[in-house]
Amino acid sequence: MIILGLLAFIAFFIIFFVLGDYGLYNLYKLRRRKAAIETRIDSLKTEQKRLKNRIHKLKTDSEYIEKVVRNKYRMTEEGEKVFRVIEDKN
Repeated sequence: MIILGLLAFIAFFIIFFVLGDYGLYNLYKLRRRKAAIETRIDSLKTEQKRLKNRIHKLKTDSEYIEKVVRNKYRMTEEGEKVFRVIEDKN
């Protein structure tokens, strides 16, 4: 009877503390998820800083604005010539 009670206690311990909602396995999964979320937050903060810096430049830096316009919209200043390079497919 004592052995049966001990086995029941061990089974209860394993189910509750290892496999249950507050068990070790669930705690391990939650810690891994927390680490992944913290890594994502750090990357988003870096992206946010980069975008804020770009917004500031677009509002204040005329040379940066000119660079963006030239690259994105292929605009030129008056008097500049544009050469189009056609690659030979052979």
